Amino acid sequence: MEGTTEKTGGMAFDVILKPASSDAAPPHVTGSPTKERPLSQGDIERKLKEAEERRLVIYCLLFIC
Repeated sequence: MEGTTEKTGGMAFDVILKPASSDAAPPHVTGSPTKERPLSQGDIERKLKEAEERRLVIYCLLFIC
């Protein structure tokens, strides 16, 4: 193979990178997703309760069954 050399630990490859071109479009950067509304205290408590229930189900499946 052209561009490779044999070494004692395996093969080494010569990597040739193409120079940067100015005609390429810059990558599209997106910001973080926007939230519809801020979470209320009740929403936070409900989510914490649901997460605890999921943890209990996983615990039961792993250690009890």
